Amino acid sequence: MNRMEEWEALHRELEKTPPELAFTMTRVKARNQRKRTLKFLGIPAASLGGMFAAFVLMVNFSLSFSLACVSSPFLKELMAAVAVTPSLKRMVEHDFVQPMELTAEKDGGRMTIHYLAYDGSEVNLFYTATYQGSDRVEVMPGYFHTDGTEMKDIAFSSGMPPEKGELGRLNLHFYNQETPQDLKMRVGLYLREEEGAEQRAEPIPAPDQESWRDPNRGHWEESQVVLDFDLHFDERFTEAERSWTPKKEIFLDGQTLVLEKVTTYPTGTMLEFSDKEENTAWLRGLELWMEDGKGNRYGKRNNSVFSSGGEGKAILTYWLESTYFQEGPMTLCISEAQWLEKGKETAYLDLAHPARSRIPGGTILEQVERKGEDVKLTFRTRGGENIFSGHYTAPDGTEYWVDTWGILLPEEEGAREYTYLWNYPWKEAEMDLNFTSQTWWEEPIRIPVQ
Repeated sequence: MNRMEEWEALHRELEKTPPELAFTMTRVKARNQRKRTLKFLGIPAASLGGMFAAFVLMVNFSLSFSLACVSSPFLKELMAAVAVTPSLKRMVEHDFVQPMELTAEKDGGRMTIHYLAYDGSEVNLFYTATYQGSDRVEVMPGYFHTDGTEMKDIAFSSGMPPEKGELGRLNLHFYNQETPQDLKMRVGLYLREEEGAEQRAEPIPAPDQESWRDPNRGHWEESQVVLDFDLHFDERFTEAERSWTPKKEIFLDGQTLVLEKVTTYPTGTMLEFSDKEENTAWLRGLELWMEDGKGNRYGKRNNSVFSSGGEGKAILTYWLESTYFQEGPMTLCISEAQWLEKGKETAYLDLAHPARSRIPGGTILEQVERKGEDVKLTFRTRGGENIFSGHYTAPDGTEYWVDTWGILLPEEEGAREYTYLWNYPWKEAEMDLNFTSQTWWEEPIRIPVQ
């Protein structure tokens, strides 16, 4: 049964009001909305996209409806998809979801990509995956151009086993490049047995969970099976973008920032800030959100991203929930700022004698461990926030990026945190700092931007 057939079957079921909906439908009639409701239920969907929009209207209309329909696998999938983030929910409402139904299977592994939400900047893939009948599968993706070369300047997530009856989700974000209309995806499937689950007659060895594992070295070889997909995005998704350049100056803590550009996509809103050359500190972080005329907030969706804007200039990019489908004036609200004092951008790490390291803000390099040329660093932090940016430089000038960072022991006044320097034979490192000071405002600073 394909998706349209499932919808038609569901539509026939909806012609009979479930018992759980009896009170809901009574209230609808009492509010003189009988005509509109019956029209919605009685007219066939004009398109598969229209089907998604209609479903979301019903889910949002009544919690009783949602609960009454959870027995349908099709509805469970859509409910999981639209409930992930407000931006994705609005994308479904406005027909920005592309049905895929791409399946790959090999050696007992099977994965199906059911839906794709894409707007020219960010991809959200909704999938199901199994290995030898088990759905306790972690998905580790890799992305490639159509010629097979690995994609650069991207950020992406892995997929952990979802809750029962829900779709898994993979997220891919593009930076500093033309958005593709076609790409290749390779995924490794890793079996993650539930704690206390019965062992199979022939147990499948799980991947090595020992913490000393470079994610850039041979992770495909550790998977139970590797699957390949060719993804194609409809043109109307790749061209969904609106942008303007307000060039608005913002004064904070004696520093001047410039809101250079605002770009909206169905999946998110991008804000780009720059520093004035005469500032004594670099802007390194903001706690911010957008607010519409009704007081609705559109907050941060994921971490900010730094990108170079030329000699002596940096652009700080923030991604917020999407304002793409909103009308009317928008206000930028800022409640916190982080600064990096100029001339104090790095910390010195002495890997042979950790106590000789020079790190500001009370952070201590507590332990250095080596396995061959791989190095594990353990820090004791104060204040609960990591002050490092993740970029570091070797004595010979070679630059690296940290790809793993974890917390060993959260504490009230800080934590023990660790990271790895892979294939690093040197005894010293200069690690870039993220910030050296912070400022909070009880009443947020409000800046009209539209």
